[in-house]
Amino acid sequence: MPGGSKLLRVARSGRTLFLAPFQNVVLASDDLELAKAAVLLAVGKGSASLEKKAADFQAEAATLAGPQVLAFDRFDPGGFAPTLLGLSNGVARMEIGETPVVKLRGTLAASVSAAASHGQAYVPREALLYAGLGALDLDALASRLGQADKDDPQRVEEQLSLPEDVRHAFTGEGFYALASVEQSHFHHLAGLGVRDSAAVQRRLPELVKAWGGQKARPLEGVAAASCTESGHLCLALVKDYLLYADTAETLKLGVQTALGSHTALTDRKGFAQVTDGGQRYLALYLDTPGAADAALAFFHSPAKSGHQSFDEADVVEAIEPLCAALKKLPGLGGGANASGTAVQGELRPLD
Repeated sequence: MPGGSKLLRVARSGRTLFLAPFQNVVLASDDLELAKAAVLLAVGKGSASLEKKAADFQAEAATLAGPQVLAFDRFDPGGFAPTLLGLSNGVARMEIGETPVVKLRGTLAASVSAAASHGQAYVPREALLYAGLGALDLDALASRLGQADKDDPQRVEEQLSLPEDVRHAFTGEGFYALASVEQSHFHHLAGLGVRDSAAVQRRLPELVKAWGGQKARPLEGVAAASCTESGHLCLALVKDYLLYADTAETLKLGVQTALGSHTALTDRKGFAQVTDGGQRYLALYLDTPGAADAALAFFHSPAKSGHQSFDEADVVEAIEPLCAALKKLPGLGGGANASGTAVQGELRPLD
């Protein structure tokens, strides 16, 4: 790359991220051409056509002042964010100062109404990330996720879809949480609101088999819970939520939290500002120090293995300074409200 810039490639679990440390900035993108374009613009080598292609990104970057982290995305219509959130584009800007603030802005493909979400009561207090939504289109989610398999999209769509006779049993309320990270292994916890528990419980083993691709087995020690034979997908019906986790241990912790035997996100000081009475398009929480530690471990692990385009020295140079700065920040909570197709909100320190 020009100007002595390095472009680091991180390939994990079928996904690739490109990083380019430049002066006091770390550029990151999941698109190689966009990463190269950002570097060329940064060193003053951008062409007119390149600047036109990246005009909206460049306009956002030009407003950066002082220590900030900026995330900008134009979402693929078939991607996860548009499917789950209905977003066509989104901007998150973290202003790192005495009182850090993350400002959120985005555009929806269609207008939505705010609805209550109570998923935070099911999420362990030590979770690194939480996102609660009051209104999910479950059929659209299953359909679009099914399209991600180019070899046989119809099969995957059918696998992820909800059976016709239980679709009425779900409220459309939902949440996602990054429960924990062990080196490079992320452990996920998610939930769907339930209005007809009996209907969901009857079909629980079938849902495990359909979504996990394996026969279901009961999860020892947990009522109304089943896992795949390998344990890579587990479901439990607890109170008014169907919980999903990618390990039995994570699911058990979610159940314990829901039943009050483990502390929840709602026990965190200042967490009430996240819920805003539950009436929000999107409620969010970020354990900033924990996320910084997880990010550093995520990059150190592949660097040590030698299977990536970078080594430990690159991580020390490009990633450690950013993670060290983020680790000093408090946990952040808040959310976003929708007005028509415009989404706007912010996250502020909880502690």
